[in-house]
Amino acid sequence: DQWEEIKKAEKPDTEATTSAVDGVPRHLPALHRAQKIQGKAAKAGFEWRTTDGFLDKIDEELEEVKEAVRLGSASELKEEIGDLLFTIANLARHCGFQAEELLHGTVRKFDARFRAMEETLGESQIRLEDATEEQLVEHWNHTKPKR
Repeated sequence: DQWEEIKKAEKPDTEATTSAVDGVPRHLPALHRAQKIQGKAAKAGFEWRTTDGFLDKIDEELEEVKEAVRLGSASELKEEIGDLLFTIANLARHCGFQAEELLHGTVRKFDARFRAMEETLGESQIRLEDATEEQLVEHWNHTKPKR
């Protein structure tokens, strides 16, 4: 909060803010920028009080994605997937996580698991491109870490 106040004081009067979400650089990666804007909106009071509010919004956005799929509208689907990503980034921010870091971690995990699946398919002498959906699921599940 102090940093934000210092930055506001440094700006000339010609750049006076008109919105609570002003000042978020446009060059940031999308997930980072989404969380910055969401954080500013939350500071202004635009925030669900409980995690359930975030989860309900995610459910709502997911239903809108499903509807766009049913309608077969690429432009509608594109918009709804974007809304879902934005809402999930907001939940991550609310929980104190950086969405960008979470996604990087998941990409690393997927990469390792996919490579392991390819290896188990190879050990079974099945080429990835020849595998049935059932074989893919079986080998994918085989690579899932035990909890």
